Amino acid sequence: MNLKKRFSNIPDNLDVANIGSGPSYYDFDWSAIPEISGFNMAIAPEDFRYDARIIKHYGNRIKRGGVVVVVVVCPLSFGKNDYLYKDRFSEKYVSILPASDVDLPKWKYSLYKKLPISLKCKNFITRVSGGLCRRLQKLFSRKKADALNPINAMVNGWISDNKYLKNLTDSAQAEYYRDTFKEKENDLKKIIDNCRIQELKPIIVIPPMSSGLRANISDGFIKSFVYDNLKSAADGGVPILDYIDDERFKDESFYTNGLFLIPKKRKDFTKTVWSEIKNVL
Repeated sequence: MNLKKRFSNIPDNLDVANIGSGPSYYDFDWSAIPEISGFNMAIAPEDFRYDARIIKHYGNRIKRGGVVVVVVVCPLSFGKNDYLYKDRFSEKYVSILPASDVDLPKWKYSLYKKLPISLKCKNFITRVSGGLCRRLQKLFSRKKADALNPINAMVNGWISDNKYLKNLTDSAQAEYYRDTFKEKENDLKKIIDNCRIQELKPIIVIPPMSSGLRANISDGFIKSFVYDNLKSAADGGVPILDYIDDERFKDESFYTNGLFLIPKKRKDFTKTVWSEIKNVL
């Protein structure tokens, strides 16, 4: 289902909705709890900046006193992923947000809004050319075996998208990201503020990952890049549910890539989170 259709079909009077990036999109399935009305508002990929805008415009679909699950991805929700600042990242929001909340030149927003086919054509050409480049790369270069490992691909992608990162173990690298941390903390605060303005209850959730992916990330890195930033942003008593080291969700077979849960397990995870939300509200 395309983004415009999905967001135009958000029911009213929801009990709960989740927002966030890939792990939020792939880790939640509210149909697992038929006694409540829930909706997955996550978009993959996403950042706090657009999470805040989603709640600003679609939070009215959640009943007053309802819950917003704000997913903070370890390790790099507070990082400076380069692709987040390119026009192609923001283009997908043209169909669901007003021009004032989409970080595109006005002419480009107007073009894609009035002629959606132009954006579809652009995306098609990008996919075709990107696929051709990958095929040529395979023909002319030999990939290492571990490059085919989805966990390695995930880690290498995070590192390549963050200019100053060399690994996910050295916490000292946080010094290069102090300004970015402040920016992301402010974006997270906007999410919380937009929830409270609409009388909604934000709950921060740090999702699980497989043991294999977790082995690539040091405790010190998580503290510097995630926990320390949450202390500042999640003020005012916003509950935090942390599943990063939850033994119930460590098994490699529960994931497609070490980070995104398979359908059966996302139902289990959704039930777990909702049960624990009820205990902290």
